[in-house]
Amino acid sequence: MTQEGDDERSLPRDRALRVQWSTGDEPGALLYGLRRPDQTPAVDVCSGWPTGTECRDPWLLHGPGWAVDLWTIRLRRLPTGDEWIGLLRDTLEKLVDAGYAAAWFAPEADFADPPYLFDSNYMGERVYAVHVPELGFLTRDDGDAGRLRVLPEHDIARVRSALPAWATEAQEE
Repeated sequence: MTQEGDDERSLPRDRALRVQWSTGDEPGALLYGLRRPDQTPAVDVCSGWPTGTECRDPWLLHGPGWAVDLWTIRLRRLPTGDEWIGLLRDTLEKLVDAGYAAAWFAPEADFADPPYLFDSNYMGERVYAVHVPELGFLTRDDGDAGRLRVLPEHDIARVRSALPAWATEAQEE
């Protein structure tokens, strides 16, 4: 998964994989799905996750010509290894197969509205898994119990280049 010369950026897994829930700060993940505002794909993002996983209905982030659905996923336990990588891959593929232009996992506060989506000047420092149709599934994380590996800057740039123009060009309100 890692290529020679990759920058190795990582975060403490137990601190990065946290979400705000009604019970406070809990283990979890944030899932994003980019779509056109006139699309309404339906996806059960929680199917296939470990017993006890809970998913909130998505928040809608939107602007002129774009929409992003944001799911908060609370985990009873943090999966590791192949189980973790499989969950990331399968969930992101479900979103893309349902019609999303891109889907990704990133910790809280690592989001920028289009046209700045995946622009390293505005976001992308902590994206750890992404799927876009042109590139497929990308991650550098290996499911290690201690560290969550994030995508290097060159992968973030590749993702941005693979997005549809409506997500990276300024739109009129």
